[in-house]
Parts: sequence; structure tokens; C-alpha cells
Amino acid sequence: MKVEPKTLIQALKKAEKQVAPETLANATQFLRTPKLPTWALESFAELLQRKQWEEIDRRFGQTLSFGTAGIRGRTIGVYSTAVEKKGKQYLHAAIGSACMNDFNVIATT
Repeated sequence: MKVEPKTLIQALKKAEKQVAPETLANATQFLRTPKLPTWALESFAELLQRKQWEEIDRRFGQTLSFGTAGIRGRTIGVYSTAVEKKGKQYLHAAIGSACMNDFNVIATT
């Protein structure tokens, strides 16, 4: 089943009382990123389906910023989705505007 960004945005908006306003804004912006890979959409869909509101807030409640040591952020979620982790092996960094991942590295370079 193909996961569409528009469908995920609609589902997130229905659950807006479960997440912080900053989270809603950052997650919506992320989901509007052109050409998001399927695994990233599936990861977000799992967080929504499993009602991982705290994890969505952790991942999207803020954005990374430059500090005296550069940019820092989690690479692995407190809750890892099935497409991020298979068994004990991590396949992808956690999605999210507050996480150190390919999406944020590309955005800052």
C-alpha cells in the first residue's frame, strides 16, 4: 500500500490535540518535502497508527540549530519504527526535524 503525504497530513491534523502546535507545523512541512522516500512516509504512518504522540513531539517539536559544537540531535528514536530498525540493526536514522538525519543534513548544506 502506497502512503501519500496528503493522507498523513490529514491524519495528523485530525490528531492535532495530541501534539504540540510546533510539532504539527514541523511535521506538516516535513511531509510536504518533495520526493520523500517511501520508507520515510511509512515510518511516519507507523508513528501515527501506533499513536506515538510523545515520539512525534520528540521528533518534530523543534528544529535543529547550530550551536558551538555544530548541529546535534538524536539519530535514533526512543521508539523506532519497523522501517527504521529490523531486529537489532538500524537501517535509517529517525525521521524528524529535531533528529540528525539525511533530511536535515541536506537542508543545512
